[in-house]
Amino acid sequence: MVRFPVARFYLFCFLVFISYAAYAQSVKEVLVMQTKAALEQGCDDSSFQQCMQTEAKQCKTAVNSALELCDHLMQDGSFEQVETSLDTHWQCMQAQLTRALNVSIQHMNHCEKIYLASAEKKTAQTPQSSAPPSAYAAKIDRLDLVTLPIYQPSSVLVHIYDPADPAYQALSMDGSTKLGNVSITSSDSAQHIAQFYRKQLRDYKEYPTQTGMVFLKNGPKSFDLDKDILLYATTPHVMIEQVDPHSPLATPGMQTVVEIMYEKN
Repeated sequence: MVRFPVARFYLFCFLVFISYAAYAQSVKEVLVMQTKAALEQGCDDSSFQQCMQTEAKQCKTAVNSALELCDHLMQDGSFEQVETSLDTHWQCMQAQLTRALNVSIQHMNHCEKIYLASAEKKTAQTPQSSAPPSAYAAKIDRLDLVTLPIYQPSSVLVHIYDPADPAYQALSMDGSTKLGNVSITSSDSAQHIAQFYRKQLRDYKEYPTQTGMVFLKNGPKSFDLDKDILLYATTPHVMIEQVDPHSPLATPGMQTVVEIMYEKN
């Protein structure tokens, strides 16, 4: 089965799908909600159902049961605290899912590949401008407001710019931010996209991250994403992260995610 991505990708997901934060109370709750949504999407796929010899209802029941039984293994608190428990939590999820659905991990891996191939085919037949799943209630309009370059080719996941939007309010660290947030995905590599931004953002300082890089306006001499998360969240920046294709939060064809935090005019 799929393995969890690194904590830095979870950090990105927390910011990209921040609309969940209007209803969630913690980092852990956001991640659990996202994981449930991603796994249940697989349960709804007919090719996955046929391979696993299961129905959507049975599959979703197994997902919910596994999340409940493994909940105690995912720590709550800061991103650093959550990071230490991700692998253990996912190993538990694997064991519970295979037990409930009466299959081996090897067979579930095989069915996952079939599902991903099917999903990739559907994605190729869908226009790039199509909206993301309605569960995220994400806005992708008003890109004319974005004051930093948007890499192309890419697809917009979400654009957070309206102060009246609960997602914008959740993203604001102090309730007075003047930054907008647009997050995109691309089939191009992180290094290729980084080359584009190195030319476009010559006055931004570049720092390496665990799975990519971040360009920070007026960045300090040194930067640590874990320690400087407040600076990161309140400063114009471009975060580029290579995505684990086996992540339950990745979509077919997604190689890289880019978060653009820009100053609003």
